Amino acid sequence: MILVFGTRTFHWGRQLTAYVRTCPNCGFFGHFEQVKRLRAITLFFVVPLIPISGIRTVERCPQCHTEFAQA
Repeated sequence: MILVFGTRTFHWGRQLTAYVRTCPNCGFFGHFEQVKRLRAITLFFVVPLIPISGIRTVERCPQCHTEFAQA
């Protein structure tokens, strides 16, 4: 029997920020998405088994999907 382990980042809880900012990567000017994320060790790269990091809230550019630490 072969078991395949890996890591994956899970994202959930998207909502728009209440303020407007500019993305330094692509130049998009507008509301960013606030997203909660968790990194975990997974079985078959799908089933989360052990969380590696805690739950973090990051801001994501809706155009280029670059993530930034929450301001």
